[in-house]
Amino acid sequence: MAVRQRMFRLRRTLWLVALLLLPPSLALSQPSVVGQWSGVVDWPQAPVHMTLRPDGSVVMWPASCGCIPNAELAGGQHARVWNPTTNQFTLNPCNSNVFCSGHAPLSDGRTLVVGGHINYWEGLRDTNIFNADGTWTRVGDMGAPRWYPSAVRLADGRVLTISGNSTGRTQFADVPEVFDPMTNGWSPLSGASLRLLPMAPGACRS
Repeated sequence: MAVRQRMFRLRRTLWLVALLLLPPSLALSQPSVVGQWSGVVDWPQAPVHMTLRPDGSVVMWPASCGCIPNAELAGGQHARVWNPTTNQFTLNPCNSNVFCSGHAPLSDGRTLVVGGHINYWEGLRDTNIFNADGTWTRVGDMGAPRWYPSAVRLADGRVLTISGNSTGRTQFADVPEVFDPMTNGWSPLSGASLRLLPMAPGACRS
């Protein structure tokens, strides 16, 4: 293992030296520096939700409506993993309709998916985890149903979820909740109510 690591570092060092020795105009034209577009890839769905996984694959799922002709439109039942190296799509159905959910990567590389779709502006309490082996695990429900919430992983590995429509167009899940991956349960932040925060407000940790 030590020999392989040294060889890898040597190759990386030689590649960097070669890149530095190139004329600036040529170096800046290298795909490894500036990127490169591939040809158009035909997908079986128009995904509404996508999350990059630690191994470079992407888990995705489409809408749950008749809005795109001749495409997969069953929400969680059409969840798939795309391998960009082989361009293969593997079907990994979820029992919850995770269209209109929020999602965030957990510290161990799994994906936490919160809420989902019953009807327009009517959400689910469901919480699902997409595992490294491509399976889904249903864990503890949230206190409130959420349709298009936002979720963000905190510094300690827990996940904060906020907002989302609950039971109607003007009804929102005002109380933020925190998911603990150690217990697979939720805690409400009842002292931090966010009145009328719109659906999918966006959240990030600086």
